[in-house]
This record gives sequence, C-alpha cells and structure tokens, in this order.
Amino acid sequence: MKKLIFNLKVSLILFLCLGIALTGGLIMQQYRSKSRLAVAAGENLISLRQRYAQAGSVTDSSGELLAWSENGIRHYHQNSNLAKAVLHTVGDYTQRIDNTIETRYQPVLLGTDRNFFHQFWLDVQGKGLGGDDVVLTLDSKISLRAAELLANRRGAVVVINYKTGEIIASTSTPSVDPQSVIDYENIPDTGLFNRALRGSYAPGSVFKLITALAWLQSDDYDPEYHVDCHGESTIDSDYANENGDGHGLVYLEDAISRSCNVFFGELGVKVGREALLNTAAGLGIGEGYNVDRLTGISSFIECEEDDLQLSWLAIGQPTGNSQLSMSPIELARFAGAIANQGVLMESHIIDHFTDPTGREYRKLKPTEERRLLNERTAANIEEMMIKAVKEGTGSGAGFDQYTIAGKTGTVQVVGQANNALFIGYIIDEDNPLAIAVIVEEGGSGGGTAAPLAGEILRYAVNSKSN
Repeated sequence: MKKLIFNLKVSLILFLCLGIALTGGLIMQQYRSKSRLAVAAGENLISLRQRYAQAGSVTDSSGELLAWSENGIRHYHQNSNLAKAVLHTVGDYTQRIDNTIETRYQPVLLGTDRNFFHQFWLDVQGKGLGGDDVVLTLDSKISLRAAELLANRRGAVVVINYKTGEIIASTSTPSVDPQSVIDYENIPDTGLFNRALRGSYAPGSVFKLITALAWLQSDDYDPEYHVDCHGESTIDSDYANENGDGHGLVYLEDAISRSCNVFFGELGVKVGREALLNTAAGLGIGEGYNVDRLTGISSFIECEEDDLQLSWLAIGQPTGNSQLSMSPIELARFAGAIANQGVLMESHIIDHFTDPTGREYRKLKPTEERRLLNERTAANIEEMMIKAVKEGTGSGAGFDQYTIAGKTGTVQVVGQANNALFIGYIIDEDNPLAIAVIVEEGGSGGGTAAPLAGEILRYAVNSKSN
C-alpha cells in the first residue's frame, strides 16, 4: 500500500512537472512570438524590412495578391501598372505613404492586436508568428483600368457598390511603383498623394444637383419656375453658359441636362443662402469622413450673405470669400445615395480578415449610414440625371444595354486649365455601381470625365460577366 501511494505521488509530481513545463514552454513560445512581432511592429526595429518579415497578405476581392511576405521579403504585385493603380490604398512597408492598409492595419497584418487567448491558441498550433491577412472589397482590375484611362494626367476615380457601400475601385494619379517608394527615388510630384480620398475639389456643375435638391425641398417650390436664358446672368455678366449660348426658356429638368449656369445662378439666389447651406449640411458636406481606418478629408462649404457669391456657389464655382470643396469619395457616395433611393450606405474597403488558421473574422455587413433624401426626391433627381446622359452634357458616359444617370462638372481654376468632373451610376440591380471621376486640367466634364466614367463602368460590367 505504501509503495502504491509512493508511486501515485511520484506520478502526480511528474504529471505536475510535465504540465508546468508544457505551460512554461507555451508561455515562452508566446513570449518569443510577441517579441518577434514587436520587433516587426517597430517597437525594436532592426531594419524596415523586418517589420513585415512574416506579415499577412493583402488581397483584392477576387483573391489577387497585392502584398505578401515570402522568405522574409515583402512583395507587391508583379504587374507594375497594377501595383501603381492600388498603391495609394495598399501602401508599402516603409510607410512613406501614410493612411494606407499597410500603415493603418499594421497591427492586423503583424498579428499584434490579438488578445492573449487568441495568440495562445495560435501558438499551441505553431502558427503564432504569422500575421493575419486583409481581404479588400477592391477589384484591382477595375482600378488598373481607371489608372490606364487617366494615363499621365492628375486625377482620381472612385467606384462604389451603392447597395452595400463596398469600394470597388479607388485610383489616384500620378502614382509610382512600390519599389520606387521603398527606394524613395523617381517619385513624381504629388505621386504619393491619395487624391481619391484626400483630394479637395470644387465640384463645379455637379453641385447643381444640390441646388436643385434645395429647391425641390423648399416650401416655395414651384414646378413651373423657369428662367429665360440669354447666355449670361442678369446677376453677374462675368459668368455665362459654357459655350456662351442662350437656352431660351429653361425649366429645372432641362437646366440639369444642359447644365445651365444662368438658371442655377438665379435659382440659388431664389432658394437663399440658409436653405442652400442647410441642404448641403444635410448631405454631410462640411463633415469629415473615414473609410474604415483610412482617413478622408473634410469637405467644406461657406458663403456670405451676398447674391453675387451665392449665385456662383449655386453653380459649384465658389468666388470671393465663399468656399466649397468635396473629395472624390464624397462625390461617389452622394451619387450612390441618389441611386439607392436616397439611402447612403456606410462605405468600406475591408471585406474581412483571416488569421493563420484560415478563420475569417470581422466580415463586412452592409449597413445603412443614413437617409440623405426621400425616395420621391431621389427619383426626381435621378430622372434629371438620366436625361443629362441621354440628351445632355453627360452623353459620353452612356453605353448600350444600360441606363446611366449622371452629371458633369467643369471647374475654373486660377492659372490653369479647367478641372473636369463627372458623377453617376448604373441603374441595374446586378451592377449597382456609382462612380466619381475628376481629371485635373482635363477641360470639360462632358468632353473628358464623362467618357472616361462610361468606359470604366462598361469595363466593370463586362469584367463581372466574363
């Protein structure tokens, strides 16, 4: 009996020692894992490259690898043009470009944001050293096509799914190959600046949609209101229609399709400063906006109590002390809200994360952000935008088999050629895509931005069906 008790005690002690050793080993493994990840996270840098030695990958919505680590080296897409097209979103491991996936999601990519139990479980499986993968909503092929069409011009393109809020494409030019960023050489002026998210532009005639919205929501709204357009304003002869021609008697619907400056300049004064600014504020103009962890730039609108400045603001061309600016992502979101019967969806560029075991987490769930306008008003604005593409200045955006709604914008910029803009969307349940295009010094919205937008939307539809 004594021998049995002795053997049981010995076995118990050995079992406890084994348990302590196992636990200690796991804790040590976790400590080593955390230490190496801490080095990778920049807490004890040996070299920039070590940060991402075992970092997770960044892929687009189709699984295309945009950034990944292999044999201790961080790689970016082998197609230099595609890598350039997504550079301002993906970034690079040196973090010379802030506000990218590589910078803002570094803790995810390196695995340093895991809780104790999750890290412990990965360590038990021998997978604790690897970072997590980031899967984007982007379709890199559409971003590449947008970059090809922008070519060597400065500009930006944003495409969103207006039903889900997913960002399908986000491209800013000029851009540069990630290796040039890493080496910090051959970088063009403003080549590291993300115009799609951080660009600040006067919207030009695109803003006429907001002036129209203010009028439609006004207690004084009169569907028979019209202006006898002779080509230049009675408020200020310095601004006129783009070609200087008069449009005759112009009603709201025709004013949108023809992009009549005279009509909207006078309508802005009729609507009034307070109503126009309140309408803009209700659409989110004047607020900051982030896309997941990526930071956007705040839009801005201001105007003094002055009919001249108000008339210019109403056509999207601020003058004097008035101010008006929006980013391409905001313009795309505005178009998407009109397309979605007035409902603005939260915008996202992250679809989900995947840990080293293959477990997906934080999967994107489409969420309504807020209603910007009621269904009836959205439908009224949409009818005008359809006419603008079918018969008006946005005709270049149209293509067979699909109905496109849109609005062009042409913005005068002191000391340079006009900026060209277009916002619009496809009216189709299977292809709920909204787009914003800006081409700096591109000339006219109808001549440059609208055809570019049409080609990108056509490509997006065709690439989905292939």
